[in-house]
Amino acid sequence: MSEQLLKFESPEITDEQVMNIAESPKRFGSMNIDSLNNLRTKLDLPTSDQVEGEIDETDTQVVDLANRLLYVIDIFNHPLSSALIGRGREKQVRLKISMAIKFLIKRKSLEKVTTFIDRLTENEQFILAVQQNPEMISNLFSIYTHQEILTDPAKLSNFSYNMSLYGKALSDIRREGTLRMQNDPIAKEEELEAGAYREDLELQVRDAVFTLRRKGYNSFESGFGDKVTGEQFIGFDKTNAQRLPDIPDELTEELSSKSISISFKEMDDRYQLILTPVGEFPSIDEWKDIWGIVADLIPPISNLRAIENTHTNISRNFREKQDKLRKNLN
Repeated sequence: MSEQLLKFESPEITDEQVMNIAESPKRFGSMNIDSLNNLRTKLDLPTSDQVEGEIDETDTQVVDLANRLLYVIDIFNHPLSSALIGRGREKQVRLKISMAIKFLIKRKSLEKVTTFIDRLTENEQFILAVQQNPEMISNLFSIYTHQEILTDPAKLSNFSYNMSLYGKALSDIRREGTLRMQNDPIAKEEELEAGAYREDLELQVRDAVFTLRRKGYNSFESGFGDKVTGEQFIGFDKTNAQRLPDIPDELTEELSSKSISISFKEMDDRYQLILTPVGEFPSIDEWKDIWGIVADLIPPISNLRAIENTHTNISRNFREKQDKLRKNLN
């Protein structure tokens, strides 16, 4: 995972946001320990070496639960899932699953997590879905909070589809981010204000984020939201949005024709602009077109473009690295 892989995450990260980031559903075959350590350092979590040592020496229950889950799913031997994971990745996969279980136990309880793992290992439809799409198991926290997928085949299918789509989006970020760093490492002015390269953002929201920033929306989070409903969102700071604009009827009607609902959600420190499918889930390219319509038709909240995003350590670190890079090049 590249250091720029993260979405614009919240200034105060919740448990679910941490796990959604730390367990980003990329293909296991693309994961490496160094990049995972970089991510966990950013989130002030133990590195893999620290966690692995703790798990090996003291967390026998964590190891037992992880081994039981992986044994039943059998993703290392199943023809499809083993090909998707890639050879030589067993240690990383076990470590990642163990860390996820350790995280859950810390925030829930051993009893609750044991019951949760029992439910997973006893659910044949879930096991089949994971074997066909190993990315699903990379985010245990989302599965824990959406255990209805274990009894609702439609929701299980939705979850699997959106996790796969999200995994593809993050894979594209890694690929495009690498090319950007190699070919054009100096950030543009708008990227400095946003605290990220354009390539750091999921493709479907990328253009919309910068269009909305030019309309005054000081965004700091964006992309896939709930993986069961398939929602997408862009979150932005309240400080320069004293009053949200009305959503134009033209925009509502245009999105309705594409089976998408639109709404604003108010939270303590931000607003979120949320798009939710009410029919079939769009593809990444279709989502890109949908977000383009939203960005074009939504009214501005300021005559000036968004102020500098200072909400996250990631955005601040991005600007610090850019300062050093510019000095080195000069």
